[in-house]
Amino acid sequence: MSRCRLGHGSYSTTWLARDEQLERYVAVKSCIEDSNLRETGIISALNGSYRPGAAMIRSMLDKFSIQDPNGNHDCYVSLPAREVSV
Repeated sequence: MSRCRLGHGSYSTTWLARDEQLERYVAVKSCIEDSNLRETGIISALNGSYRPGAAMIRSMLDKFSIQDPNGNHDCYVSLPAREVSV
């Protein structure tokens, strides 16, 4: 369930959502239709990294696509950058 928009840019919008199964808030980044989501590949590669500074990279919890009349939207899920109090 989407709660509110956290931010937006030229290529994506990030939403605050509630993970009902794990009972926590997550950030869902939805990219523009049919975009080449290189960011997802980069984050996936860095998630398993044990290099210095790897802890500074936001980990990706999940990724999925949404199809609508405007095209295919790649999305990825992460924890919010800071604690959420609603």
